[in-house]
Amino acid sequence: MRVSLLTTRKVIAGALLVIAIATIGAGCGSKASGTGDAPIGNRGDSAPWDIISSPDHYPNIATRCDPYQSGKRFYIVTHDHTDTQPIIVDDPACQK
Repeated sequence: MRVSLLTTRKVIAGALLVIAIATIGAGCGSKASGTGDAPIGNRGDSAPWDIISSPDHYPNIATRCDPYQSGKRFYIVTHDHTDTQPIIVDDPACQK
């Protein structure tokens, strides 16, 4: 009995699909996965940011009180301008 090339390819593709699904399922099914990671520690302050909107093609500015330094406010630039540094200034309104 002769098997056509198309049937052989379908059988191989199906077998590869079953192996892929079994591999993915085995990795996702473990409850212990990720428990050996480094501790997260302090996740920081989740206080909302104040956004200063700029016209088109200019970056916006986000600001809020620094959660780690009392009396300090920092400003950062948004919209993928990663080459700019945050600016930290004294702000009496940020006293804890």
